[in-house]
Amino acid sequence: MTNLAQQHVFYRGTDNHIHHLLWDSVSGRVHTDDWTVRAQAPLAAGDPVTLATAGQQHVFYRGVDAQIHHILWVAARRTLYRDVWTLRAGAPAAKGDPSALETPGQQHVFYRGAGGAVCHIVWDVSAARLSFNDWTAQAGGEPAAGDPTPLATPGQLHVFYRNAGGGVSHILRDASSGAMGHDNWTRGARLPPVAGNLAALATDGQQHVFYRGTDNSIRHIFWASVSGALHHDDWTAGAHAPPAASDPAAMATAEGQQHVFCRGTGGNILHIFWDPSSRQLRSDDWTARSQAAAASDGRPATMVSGGQQHVFYRGRGGAIDHILWDPGTSSLGFDDWTLKAAAPRAAGEPATLTDYTWKILPLGDSITEGFSYPGGYRRRLFETANDRGKRITFVGSLANGPLDVKGVPFPPSHEGHSGKDIGFIAGIVKDALKLAPDVVLLMIGTNDILQNNHLDEAPTRLAGLLDEIIAAKVCVLIAVARITPQPEHDREVQAYNAQVSALVRDRAAEGAAVVLADMHTGFSLSFLGPDAIHPFQPGYEHIAAVWFDAIETILT
Repeated sequence: MTNLAQQHVFYRGTDNHIHHLLWDSVSGRVHTDDWTVRAQAPLAAGDPVTLATAGQQHVFYRGVDAQIHHILWVAARRTLYRDVWTLRAGAPAAKGDPSALETPGQQHVFYRGAGGAVCHIVWDVSAARLSFNDWTAQAGGEPAAGDPTPLATPGQLHVFYRNAGGGVSHILRDASSGAMGHDNWTRGARLPPVAGNLAALATDGQQHVFYRGTDNSIRHIFWASVSGALHHDDWTAGAHAPPAASDPAAMATAEGQQHVFCRGTGGNILHIFWDPSSRQLRSDDWTARSQAAAASDGRPATMVSGGQQHVFYRGRGGAIDHILWDPGTSSLGFDDWTLKAAAPRAAGEPATLTDYTWKILPLGDSITEGFSYPGGYRRRLFETANDRGKRITFVGSLANGPLDVKGVPFPPSHEGHSGKDIGFIAGIVKDALKLAPDVVLLMIGTNDILQNNHLDEAPTRLAGLLDEIIAAKVCVLIAVARITPQPEHDREVQAYNAQVSALVRDRAAEGAAVVLADMHTGFSLSFLGPDAIHPFQPGYEHIAAVWFDAIETILT
């Protein structure tokens, strides 16, 4: 099981400061600090929301001045920064708490403004600027009476909210065209009105919305792409669960399960989940099972990390209490994080943040693909990252590899194109970068040498490819490989690798985030298979080790 390095909880204290609780696997302890004091930020009037991006942690909140404030931790500089997104974007004041979401190359904040407007502020990474738009005005949507809940699906961005009539309103934007539309997910359905704010999650081919009805039942509405229709059911009735006293929080797990947590009328944390294998709803009482303290008010916050499921909530006296499900022992545990960290008491609902999952683009030829060893170097790289408590995934249009590595589902995506050269990769790199990778692992040139493809021009072609990746401004880091030995072409490989080293050195000197990964030095010829081109498993493991050494420092 993956042992993730850190788990974070943020909350508004009774002093209206944004407080931070951090558990790290190195010390096995909970630590605390005051982000308001450290960033010299204004006081909070509402509860925080969080967002993790590559090498950064973000907290957004509504201040006492009704502005949307932002505190940012930059891991590389080990420094907190702050700014005011409403002022920077020329956006109106907030009437409710914000919500946040990341899509490729963008960070989004939604909140309810005057007159029920669903306000949207977006940070575009490549343009390095903030902009504002009014989604209700642009889409012709109904005014909001509750805080918006965003959801991202492939090629689409959604916002759900409670409207003035107690229904569920939905605004949709198509990412490619920018076209917007709206509909009402409860219109025509005989459902109780919404009593609070919504929770949403996406599963394969489905979009789900959960809410507490005025009858204190947890209601579920979902869109199924197979049927092209909306469906609804009552999870409280279906699971024979007690009545809800708070808004729900939802999460999905790797097993395809959907989980909803809420506070019951007696302060117990109630759990309802859908098990796809049995196609049944089930429920249990996590407070009773873990002998945890009762919740005071507000809804819980959820977190999935390393196969474990976590629920945090504000307990009696303002404690931030924690219930943990460990699948390894099939047991629930409970502890008080404010007590463990000697942290101030909470005045609002907590928000959770886990380690960021770094998106890595493996880019190259058959060695990247994993010729003769499905998954290639990606298998050991994924295993090493997990063992070191780093969260990574791979992106790309192709896929191969094992189902899992040490019990952890393996992300099989890549852009390793067998038999292809630098020119081919240059032709597909624009589309590959649309996946917004944080890291690119570029190892290309072997086929240029094997095919004797204008070798004198190969470094120039590589320079053009690398410059295009740099210019896209989507990556935190680009690692470029000196290629592995080819015994029958040693002179050509040595000459090409010398040019690779010079190219990387020059681009790094110009300020580009580019590093060299030397796959040639230390690569034994015994690592090569019978074709004297592709590695055996030990060769791929050597390549993985070199890649990890090249990128480890940024994997915060």
